[in-house]
Amino acid sequence: METKITRPAWMEVHLDRLENNIKEIKRLVGSKEILGVVKADAYGHGVEEVTKTLYSCGVRKFAVATVSEARQLRRSFTNIDILIFGAIQKELAEEIIYGDFVATVSRVEEMKFLQEKAAELEKVARVNLKVDTGMHRLGFNPNEKEAKAIAEAASGDNLRIEGAYTHFAISYEDDAFTKAQNEKYDSFIELLHKEGVEIPIQHVCNSAAIIKDPLMHHDLVRAGIILYGVYPFSGSEYQLLNLMHPMEIKAEIVYIREIGPGETVGYGRTFTAKSIRKIATLPIGYADGYPRRLSNRFSVIVKGKKAPIAGFVCMDQMMIDVTGIDCEVGDKVTLMGRDKGEEISAEEFALAYETSPYEILCLWSKRLPKVYYYKGKQTRVVDELLDCQ
Repeated sequence: METKITRPAWMEVHLDRLENNIKEIKRLVGSKEILGVVKADAYGHGVEEVTKTLYSCGVRKFAVATVSEARQLRRSFTNIDILIFGAIQKELAEEIIYGDFVATVSRVEEMKFLQEKAAELEKVARVNLKVDTGMHRLGFNPNEKEAKAIAEAASGDNLRIEGAYTHFAISYEDDAFTKAQNEKYDSFIELLHKEGVEIPIQHVCNSAAIIKDPLMHHDLVRAGIILYGVYPFSGSEYQLLNLMHPMEIKAEIVYIREIGPGETVGYGRTFTAKSIRKIATLPIGYADGYPRRLSNRFSVIVKGKKAPIAGFVCMDQMMIDVTGIDCEVGDKVTLMGRDKGEEISAEEFALAYETSPYEILCLWSKRLPKVYYYKGKQTRVVDELLDCQ
Protein backbone atom coordinates (compact mmCIF):
# COMPACT_ATOMS: atom_id res chain seq x y z
CA MET A 1 0.00 0.00 0.00
CA GLU A 2 1.42 3.37 -1.01
CA THR A 3 1.83 6.11 1.60
CA LYS A 4 -0.25 9.21 0.92
CA ILE A 5 1.58 12.49 0.49
CA THR A 6 0.39 15.75 2.03
CA ARG A 7 0.24 17.86 -1.11
CA PRO A 8 -0.21 17.27 -4.84
CA ALA A 9 3.38 18.25 -5.70
CA TRP A 10 6.36 16.06 -4.95
CA MET A 11 9.80 14.76 -5.90
CA GLU A 12 10.26 11.18 -7.03
CA VAL A 13 13.60 9.45 -6.49
CA HIS A 14 14.02 6.14 -8.29
CA LEU A 15 16.64 4.24 -6.33
CA ASP A 16 17.02 1.47 -8.90
CA ARG A 17 18.30 4.11 -11.33
CA LEU A 18 20.86 5.24 -8.74
CA GLU A 19 21.84 1.59 -8.31
CA ASN A 20 22.28 1.34 -12.08
CA ASN A 21 24.58 4.38 -12.07
CA ILE A 22 26.89 3.07 -9.35
CA LYS A 23 27.13 -0.27 -11.13
CA GLU A 24 28.04 1.54 -14.36
CA ILE A 25 30.77 3.48 -12.56
CA LYS A 26 32.10 0.28 -11.02
CA ARG A 27 32.22 -1.30 -14.45
CA LEU A 28 34.41 1.59 -15.64
CA VAL A 29 36.83 1.86 -12.69
CA GLY A 30 37.27 -1.84 -12.00
CA SER A 31 39.02 -2.52 -8.70
CA LYS A 32 39.46 1.14 -7.74
CA GLU A 33 37.52 2.18 -4.64
CA ILE A 34 34.61 4.56 -5.10
CA LEU A 35 33.85 7.43 -2.75
CA GLY A 36 30.22 8.53 -2.98
CA VAL A 37 29.76 12.30 -2.83
CA VAL A 38 26.55 12.92 -0.88
CA LYS A 39 26.95 16.59 0.08
CA ALA A 40 23.99 18.98 -0.25
CA ASP A 41 21.54 16.26 0.79
CA ALA A 42 22.96 13.96 -1.89
CA TYR A 43 22.55 16.66 -4.55
CA GLY A 44 18.94 17.12 -3.46
CA HIS A 45 17.99 13.43 -3.62
CA GLY A 46 17.96 12.77 0.14
CA VAL A 47 21.17 11.69 1.82
CA GLU A 48 19.83 8.81 3.92
CA GLU A 49 18.18 6.82 1.14
CA VAL A 50 21.00 7.54 -1.32
CA THR A 51 23.64 6.41 1.18
CA LYS A 52 21.68 3.23 1.95
CA THR A 53 21.53 2.40 -1.75
CA LEU A 54 25.22 3.08 -2.34
CA TYR A 55 26.12 1.08 0.77
CA SER A 56 24.10 -1.88 -0.53
CA CYS A 57 26.23 -1.66 -3.69
CA GLY A 58 29.47 -1.90 -1.72
CA VAL A 59 30.39 1.77 -1.24
CA ARG A 60 31.96 2.38 2.19
CA LYS A 61 33.47 5.85 1.79
CA PHE A 62 31.37 9.00 1.51
CA ALA A 63 32.01 12.74 1.34
CA VAL A 64 30.07 15.75 2.56
CA ALA A 65 30.83 19.47 2.66
CA THR A 66 30.27 20.43 6.31
CA VAL A 67 30.47 19.10 9.85
CA SER A 68 26.70 19.34 10.21
CA GLU A 69 26.24 17.16 7.11
CA ALA A 70 28.74 14.67 8.55
CA ARG A 71 26.85 14.65 11.85
CA GLN A 72 23.56 13.96 10.06
CA LEU A 73 25.10 11.09 8.12
CA ARG A 74 26.77 9.56 11.18
CA ARG A 75 23.44 9.33 13.02
CA SER A 76 22.29 6.69 10.55
CA PHE A 77 25.60 5.12 9.51
CA THR A 78 28.18 4.19 12.11
CA ASN A 79 30.40 1.97 9.97
CA ILE A 80 31.33 4.20 7.04
CA ASP A 81 34.16 6.64 6.43
CA ILE A 82 32.96 10.24 6.13
CA LEU A 83 35.30 12.77 4.51
CA ILE A 84 34.49 16.45 5.08
CA PHE A 85 35.46 18.47 2.00
CA GLY A 86 35.07 21.93 3.55
CA ALA A 87 37.48 23.96 5.66
CA ILE A 88 37.30 23.09 9.35
CA GLN A 89 36.90 25.39 12.32
CA LYS A 90 39.01 25.05 15.44
CA GLU A 91 35.84 25.18 17.58
CA LEU A 92 34.58 22.00 15.90
CA ALA A 93 37.78 19.97 16.28
CA GLU A 94 36.41 17.96 19.19
CA GLU A 95 33.25 16.99 17.31
CA ILE A 96 35.27 16.02 14.24
CA ILE A 97 37.47 13.74 16.33
CA TYR A 98 34.66 12.20 18.40
CA GLY A 99 32.54 11.75 15.27
CA ASP A 100 35.41 9.77 13.70
CA PHE A 101 35.20 12.02 10.64
CA VAL A 102 38.04 12.46 8.17
CA ALA A 103 38.90 16.16 8.04
CA THR A 104 40.29 17.93 5.00
CA VAL A 105 43.31 20.02 5.99
CA SER A 106 44.73 22.78 3.81
CA ARG A 107 46.93 24.57 6.35
CA VAL A 108 49.55 23.47 8.86
CA GLU A 109 47.60 25.36 11.52
CA GLU A 110 44.66 23.00 11.00
CA MET A 111 46.91 19.98 11.45
CA LYS A 112 48.30 21.44 14.66
CA PHE A 113 45.00 22.22 16.36
CA LEU A 114 43.60 18.82 15.41
CA GLN A 115 46.73 17.15 16.77
CA GLU A 116 46.49 19.12 20.02
CA LYS A 117 42.79 18.44 20.53
CA ALA A 118 43.20 14.74 19.74
CA ALA A 119 46.05 14.47 22.28
CA GLU A 120 43.86 16.16 24.87
CA LEU A 121 41.07 13.66 24.16
CA GLU A 122 43.48 10.72 23.93
CA LYS A 123 42.24 10.07 20.39
CA VAL A 124 43.65 10.17 16.86
CA ALA A 125 42.50 12.79 14.35
CA ARG A 126 42.02 11.41 10.85
CA VAL A 127 42.85 13.74 7.95
CA ASN A 128 43.23 14.02 4.20
CA LEU A 129 45.63 16.61 2.81
CA LYS A 130 44.14 18.93 0.21
CA VAL A 131 46.62 20.01 -2.48
CA ASP A 132 45.99 23.19 -4.46
CA THR A 133 47.10 22.45 -8.00
CA GLY A 134 45.21 25.23 -9.74
CA MET A 135 41.68 25.52 -8.36
CA HIS A 136 42.86 28.13 -5.80
CA ARG A 137 40.02 27.42 -3.39
CA LEU A 138 41.57 25.29 -0.63
CA GLY A 139 44.82 23.36 -0.32
CA PHE A 140 48.51 23.33 0.43
CA ASN A 141 50.83 24.90 -2.12
CA PRO A 142 52.62 21.96 -3.78
CA ASN A 143 56.18 22.98 -2.97
CA GLU A 144 59.11 21.75 -0.86
CA LYS A 145 58.52 24.25 1.96
CA GLU A 146 54.97 23.03 2.47
CA ALA A 147 56.08 19.39 2.31
CA LYS A 148 58.60 19.99 5.12
CA ALA A 149 55.99 21.84 7.21
CA ILE A 150 53.50 18.99 6.77
CA ALA A 151 56.11 16.43 7.79
CA GLU A 152 56.87 18.38 10.95
CA ALA A 153 53.19 18.87 11.83
CA ALA A 154 52.46 15.18 11.26
CA SER A 155 55.26 13.94 13.52
CA GLY A 156 53.05 13.44 16.61
CA ASP A 157 51.07 10.36 17.58
CA ASN A 158 47.60 11.91 17.54
CA LEU A 159 47.16 12.75 13.87
CA ARG A 160 46.93 10.23 11.05
CA ILE A 161 47.21 11.21 7.39
CA GLU A 162 44.98 8.76 5.56
CA GLY A 163 45.06 10.32 2.13
CA ALA A 164 45.75 13.30 -0.08
CA TYR A 165 43.71 14.74 -2.91
CA THR A 166 43.34 17.62 -5.31
CA HIS A 167 40.37 18.92 -7.26
CA PHE A 168 40.41 19.49 -11.00
CA ALA A 169 39.12 22.87 -12.12
CA ILE A 170 38.08 22.03 -15.68
CA SER A 171 38.45 18.28 -16.24
CA TYR A 172 35.21 18.31 -18.20
CA GLU A 173 36.81 20.42 -20.93
CA ASP A 174 40.50 21.36 -20.73
CA ASP A 175 42.62 18.20 -20.89
CA ALA A 176 45.94 20.08 -20.87
CA PHE A 177 45.17 21.99 -17.66
CA THR A 178 43.91 18.81 -15.99
CA LYS A 179 47.10 16.98 -16.94
CA ALA A 180 49.17 19.85 -15.52
CA GLN A 181 47.20 19.70 -12.27
CA ASN A 182 47.74 15.95 -11.99
CA GLU A 183 51.48 16.36 -12.60
CA LYS A 184 51.71 18.99 -9.83
CA TYR A 185 49.88 16.61 -7.51
CA ASP A 186 52.16 13.67 -8.33
CA SER A 187 55.25 15.81 -7.83
CA PHE A 188 54.03 16.97 -4.44
CA ILE A 189 53.32 13.39 -3.36
CA GLU A 190 56.96 12.64 -4.23
CA LEU A 191 58.13 15.59 -2.11
CA LEU A 192 56.05 14.33 0.80
CA HIS A 193 57.51 10.86 0.37
CA LYS A 194 61.05 12.26 0.52
CA GLU A 195 60.11 13.95 3.82
CA GLY A 196 58.90 10.64 5.20
CA VAL A 197 55.18 11.35 4.83
CA GLU A 198 53.34 8.35 3.41
CA ILE A 199 49.97 8.82 1.68
CA PRO A 200 47.94 5.59 1.94
CA ILE A 201 45.11 6.76 -0.34
CA GLN A 202 45.72 9.05 -3.30
CA HIS A 203 42.74 10.47 -5.19
CA VAL A 204 42.29 13.17 -7.82
CA CYS A 205 39.40 12.12 -10.05
CA ASN A 206 36.03 13.83 -9.92
CA SER A 207 33.16 12.68 -12.14
CA ALA A 208 34.55 14.07 -15.39
CA ALA A 209 38.03 12.70 -14.79
CA ILE A 210 36.65 9.29 -13.83
CA ILE A 211 35.31 8.99 -17.36
CA LYS A 212 37.96 10.84 -19.35
CA ASP A 213 41.20 10.03 -17.52
CA PRO A 214 41.42 6.37 -16.37
CA LEU A 215 45.20 6.68 -15.88
CA MET A 216 44.51 9.20 -13.09
CA HIS A 217 42.22 6.92 -11.07
CA HIS A 218 44.96 6.25 -8.47
CA ASP A 219 43.61 4.43 -5.38
CA LEU A 220 40.13 5.93 -5.22
CA VAL A 221 37.73 7.97 -7.36
CA ARG A 222 35.17 10.53 -6.18
CA ALA A 223 31.81 9.97 -7.86
CA GLY A 224 29.56 13.02 -7.67
CA ILE A 225 27.23 14.23 -10.40
CA ILE A 226 27.44 10.98 -12.40
CA LEU A 227 25.87 9.13 -9.48
CA TYR A 228 22.79 11.23 -10.11
CA GLY A 229 22.60 10.48 -13.82
CA VAL A 230 24.17 13.66 -15.22
CA TYR A 231 27.27 13.86 -17.38
CA PRO A 232 29.61 16.72 -16.40
CA PHE A 233 30.20 17.59 -20.05
CA SER A 234 28.25 17.79 -23.29
CA GLY A 235 28.85 15.80 -26.42
CA SER A 236 28.84 12.04 -26.92
CA GLU A 237 32.56 11.28 -27.23
CA TYR A 238 33.02 10.46 -23.54
CA GLN A 239 29.49 9.35 -22.68
CA LEU A 240 30.66 5.83 -21.93
CA LEU A 241 28.15 5.02 -19.19
CA ASN A 242 24.47 4.16 -19.38
CA LEU A 243 23.40 6.75 -16.80
CA MET A 244 19.83 7.26 -15.63
CA HIS A 245 18.19 10.22 -13.86
CA PRO A 246 16.87 9.14 -10.44
CA MET A 247 15.10 12.46 -9.72
CA GLU A 248 11.77 13.56 -11.18
CA ILE A 249 9.51 16.45 -10.16
CA LYS A 250 5.75 15.92 -10.36
CA ALA A 251 2.52 17.74 -9.56
CA GLU A 252 -1.20 17.30 -10.10
CA ILE A 253 -3.52 19.68 -11.90
CA VAL A 254 -5.72 21.32 -9.24
CA TYR A 255 -7.80 23.71 -11.40
CA ILE A 256 -8.72 24.22 -15.06
CA ARG A 257 -10.57 27.01 -16.81
CA GLU A 258 -10.96 28.50 -20.24
CA ILE A 259 -10.13 32.12 -20.97
CA GLY A 260 -11.07 34.19 -23.98
CA PRO A 261 -9.05 36.35 -26.38
CA GLY A 262 -7.53 39.36 -24.63
CA GLU A 263 -7.74 37.85 -21.12
CA THR A 264 -4.55 37.63 -19.10
CA VAL A 265 -2.98 35.16 -16.68
CA GLY A 266 -1.08 35.76 -13.44
CA TYR A 267 0.78 38.59 -11.77
CA GLY A 268 1.80 41.41 -14.05
CA ARG A 269 -0.57 40.16 -16.75
CA THR A 270 2.42 38.89 -18.74
CA PHE A 271 0.43 36.25 -20.64
CA THR A 272 -2.37 37.43 -22.92
CA ALA A 273 -4.58 34.92 -24.73
CA LYS A 274 -4.78 35.47 -28.50
CA SER A 275 -7.59 32.92 -28.77
CA ILE A 276 -9.64 30.74 -26.46
CA ARG A 277 -7.13 28.97 -24.22
CA LYS A 278 -7.38 26.20 -21.65
CA ILE A 279 -5.34 27.11 -18.55
CA ALA A 280 -4.43 24.66 -15.77
CA THR A 281 -3.06 25.48 -12.32
CA LEU A 282 -0.32 23.45 -10.62
CA PRO A 283 0.30 23.67 -6.83
CA ILE A 284 4.05 24.29 -7.10
CA GLY A 285 6.01 27.54 -7.36
CA TYR A 286 9.29 29.27 -6.74
CA ALA A 287 9.12 28.59 -2.97
CA ASP A 288 9.38 24.92 -3.94
CA GLY A 289 12.38 25.62 -6.16
CA TYR A 290 10.78 26.12 -9.57
CA PRO A 291 12.62 29.12 -11.07
CA ARG A 292 10.51 32.23 -11.64
CA ARG A 293 12.92 33.09 -14.45
CA LEU A 294 11.34 30.33 -16.55
CA SER A 295 7.98 32.11 -16.60
CA ASN A 296 6.54 32.23 -20.15
CA ARG A 297 9.64 30.54 -21.58
CA PHE A 298 9.62 26.87 -20.57
CA SER A 299 7.23 23.91 -20.56
CA VAL A 300 6.04 20.96 -18.51
CA ILE A 301 4.71 17.59 -19.73
CA VAL A 302 1.01 16.71 -19.54
CA LYS A 303 -0.17 13.35 -20.86
CA GLY A 304 3.04 12.98 -22.87
CA LYS A 305 2.72 16.43 -24.47
CA LYS A 306 4.60 19.67 -23.80
CA ALA A 307 2.49 22.42 -22.22
CA PRO A 308 4.04 25.93 -21.94
CA ILE A 309 4.07 27.99 -18.76
CA ALA A 310 1.49 30.77 -18.90
CA GLY A 311 2.29 33.90 -16.91
CA PHE A 312 4.65 34.41 -14.01
CA VAL A 313 5.50 31.45 -11.79
CA CYS A 314 4.00 32.34 -8.40
CA MET A 315 5.41 31.55 -4.95
CA ASP A 316 3.19 28.49 -4.46
CA GLN A 317 1.48 27.91 -7.82
CA MET A 318 2.00 28.16 -11.55
CA MET A 319 -0.27 28.15 -14.57
CA ILE A 320 0.22 26.24 -17.81
CA ASP A 321 -1.47 26.34 -21.21
CA VAL A 322 -3.03 22.91 -21.85
CA THR A 323 -5.04 23.90 -24.92
CA GLY A 324 -5.52 20.83 -27.11
CA ILE A 325 -4.51 18.38 -24.37
CA ASP A 326 -7.18 16.03 -23.00
CA CYS A 327 -6.61 16.53 -19.27
CA GLU A 328 -8.57 17.14 -16.09
CA VAL A 329 -8.14 18.03 -12.43
CA GLY A 330 -6.11 15.32 -10.72
CA ASP A 331 -3.98 14.41 -13.73
CA LYS A 332 -0.23 14.13 -13.11
CA VAL A 333 2.16 16.63 -14.66
CA THR A 334 5.92 16.16 -15.08
CA LEU A 335 8.02 19.27 -14.46
CA MET A 336 11.30 17.37 -14.68
CA GLY A 337 11.55 13.78 -15.82
CA ARG A 338 9.97 11.55 -18.44
CA ASP A 339 6.34 11.01 -19.43
CA LYS A 340 5.65 8.66 -22.34
CA GLY A 341 7.72 9.87 -25.30
CA GLU A 342 8.64 13.26 -23.83
CA GLU A 343 11.38 14.14 -21.35
CA ILE A 344 12.55 17.27 -19.56
CA SER A 345 16.00 16.37 -18.24
CA ALA A 346 18.06 18.23 -15.66
CA GLU A 347 20.37 19.17 -18.54
CA GLU A 348 17.53 20.70 -20.59
CA PHE A 349 16.22 22.45 -17.50
CA ALA A 350 19.69 23.89 -16.84
CA LEU A 351 20.04 25.13 -20.41
CA ALA A 352 16.75 27.04 -20.15
CA TYR A 353 17.69 28.43 -16.74
CA GLU A 354 21.20 29.34 -17.96
CA THR A 355 22.99 27.38 -15.25
CA SER A 356 24.45 23.91 -14.65
CA PRO A 357 22.54 20.70 -13.93
CA TYR A 358 24.29 20.62 -10.55
CA GLU A 359 22.29 23.68 -9.48
CA ILE A 360 19.04 22.29 -10.89
CA LEU A 361 19.30 19.13 -8.77
CA CYS A 362 19.89 21.24 -5.65
CA LEU A 363 17.12 23.78 -6.33
CA TRP A 364 14.17 21.95 -4.83
CA SER A 365 13.03 22.95 -1.35
CA LYS A 366 12.03 20.83 1.63
CA ARG A 367 8.38 21.71 1.00
CA LEU A 368 8.33 18.99 -1.64
CA PRO A 369 7.85 15.52 -0.13
CA LYS A 370 10.33 12.96 -1.44
CA VAL A 371 8.72 9.75 -2.69
CA TYR A 372 11.18 6.88 -3.14
CA TYR A 373 10.70 4.03 -5.60
CA TYR A 374 12.60 0.85 -6.35
CA LYS A 375 11.75 -0.86 -9.63
CA GLY A 376 8.39 0.89 -9.76
CA LYS A 377 7.35 0.11 -6.18
CA GLN A 378 7.07 2.89 -3.60
CA THR A 379 9.47 2.22 -0.71
CA ARG A 380 9.30 5.35 1.43
CA VAL A 381 7.89 8.87 1.68
CA VAL A 382 9.90 11.58 3.44
CA ASP A 383 8.12 14.83 4.30
CA GLU A 384 10.72 16.90 6.13
CA LEU A 385 8.31 19.66 7.11
CA LEU A 386 6.11 17.23 8.99
CA ASP A 387 9.00 15.12 10.23
CA CYS A 388 6.75 12.27 9.13
CA GLN A 389 8.63 9.39 7.57
